[in-house]
Amino acid sequence: RATVQGNCQHHVRPPLPPELHQTLPSLANLIQLCWHHQPDARPTFQQISIELDSIVVDSAVTDTYGRAFWKQFFTSDDPVQWADFLPGWLAFLQVDAPLAAALLAAPGVIRGADDDDAAAAGGGGHRATRRCRA
Repeated sequence: RATVQGNCQHHVRPPLPPELHQTLPSLANLIQLCWHHQPDARPTFQQISIELDSIVVDSAVTDTYGRAFWKQFFTSDDPVQWADFLPGWLAFLQVDAPLAAALLAAPGVIRGADDDDAAAAGGGGHRATRRCRA
């Protein structure tokens, strides 16, 4: 009863582990937002879902440029198909448009949808890992 009273009336929240602020500050921030003492200031479930997509990238991709790339192009796509990945990667690298178009048009660079479907049906791994099939 004292804990409920402390949480509700005095806005007391359990402390987050200090390492969480260092390793995943985005998760620590989301937890604190969800614990806001004013319900109207808390994020909606849609906002939480969007933020969790970003947190998954933060936890899975350690490279700064890799994180920026995934967040810019593929935060909620899982798995990412090669036909979607390559144009995004070329845009992220700021490859000149004519060169990018030539690369994408080269034989064998982008497989057909039937190949992707076959790869998806027999592909290993699990959906939580953002993978690309080449």
